[in-house]
Amino acid sequence: MTYLLASVLNLSQKQSPIAVVILLSICTLWTWIVILALDWWTTASGWKRIVRAVVPLPALVPLLWGAIVFFRPEMPPKSYPWLSTTHVLTDRNSVTAVQLYVHVRDEPPSPDASKGIATLSALHNLDVDVSMPVAVSGQGWHSCGVGHLTVSEFNNNVSNQHRIASLPLTADTTLLEVRASSQNATWYGAVAIHRKGDHLDWEEFLGGWVQTNQNKDAVVVGEIRKGMKSTPTKKEPFLLTREYLIAAGVPEMDGSNAAKQPCPAMF
Repeated sequence: MTYLLASVLNLSQKQSPIAVVILLSICTLWTWIVILALDWWTTASGWKRIVRAVVPLPALVPLLWGAIVFFRPEMPPKSYPWLSTTHVLTDRNSVTAVQLYVHVRDEPPSPDASKGIATLSALHNLDVDVSMPVAVSGQGWHSCGVGHLTVSEFNNNVSNQHRIASLPLTADTTLLEVRASSQNATWYGAVAIHRKGDHLDWEEFLGGWVQTNQNKDAVVVGEIRKGMKSTPTKKEPFLLTREYLIAAGVPEMDGSNAAKQPCPAMF
């Protein structure tokens, strides 16, 4: 009965794994006690009795614990919004602007993702806000709104119908800040776009929390593009700080002048 309860909790994924471990431990102990009540153990004496008491354990643990782990269903992937900067506008072999779209990705990615096949997962009550720091002042910085997306149900079948913005690139490095939420998750992201003649290199990271049936799980994903090749990365995400912005060329000025800093002319 205890093992059945542990199996139900394990399959439902609605309880903490700690509860499953406790129930499995109790079940293992009870089964061992039952074995020790058999004539096979009680009729033995001396060292044979000790051996027969220990022998069942190496078999019980893999049998009971291994079976429940083997039949445990895979956790569903966690879907998240990814700001795409792959659509560029060029003039005389130089990138002049980037078109921003949002795509849905999964973590962990499916095997089809490496083949360029987009996930069919959907995000509900999606809200994405993209801004660009234009001036550093005081302990923070002044940003301009680049684009906003609010959709009740969003997937990759409709992603190309929702362009967030066409952002002109006036510097070799452009930084973007992403704040997003959906029905069961919140995210914060940062993008560093580097103009390299007729193409773009970039670093992008997104981190957040996704509420699952069991608990609140952290999701951190990243991607680096260099030389026309994009590579997922698990290194520590970069965060937008005053120091990072200044090093990237964002001007530092007092509060009144920072607020007057012009925003990019979106089109």
